[in-house]
Amino acid sequence: MTEYVARYPQRYAGLIGFLWAVSSAPPDANLSRAGDLVGTPVFFGSGDPDPHVPWERVQESANVLTRMGAVVTAKRYEGRPHTITREEIEIAKQIILEAIGRKGVASK
Repeated sequence: MTEYVARYPQRYAGLIGFLWAVSSAPPDANLSRAGDLVGTPVFFGSGDPDPHVPWERVQESANVLTRMGAVVTAKRYEGRPHTITREEIEIAKQIILEAIGRKGVASK
């Protein structure tokens, strides 16, 4: 999904990247077609070290999407294995709630 958003940029409701980055190939500023991400909220969360998605790849992906106009938050969880934290789920819920116009209404 991350690479799709980079290749077909427009204003999306949001992009949540748990344990993911833009492709296994090095991100490229020329990756996208015409257009930009126009303030699309993006969240990347990743453990470090993560044997599947190195932190450097997450940073490169965040940089590519930022240059394309996205508002990117990338959080590094040192020592965390290849998994998702409760904090990341809460961040994702807020992006979804804001996308549907219910900012700050998350219930636990």
